[in-house]
Amino acid sequence: MTLARIIALLSAALVVMLAVVVLRAEATRVHHEICELERREDELRPEVRREWLALQRARNPSALLERLKGMEVPVPAETEGDGKQAGRGSQRER
Repeated sequence: MTLARIIALLSAALVVMLAVVVLRAEATRVHHEICELERREDELRPEVRREWLALQRARNPSALLERLKGMEVPVPAETEGDGKQAGRGSQRER
């Protein structure tokens, strides 16, 4: 084998080894980033659950009224003569 072929072979091996090192470093960085994002997701999951439950409670006014009755808080009675209720109904009919 000539000296030129040996140098070319060693250079090619060096390039391959450097590529492997760079790719492994990138894979490690990406793995670390994924772990951080999963940790953040685990931290935010209970908060999302609390907010979702609050939204569901807000969407269910009958359950809210039941809770108010259970706490013995005076609940405003719905009257048909109330101007706000009548105004809304008349706008929807148009």
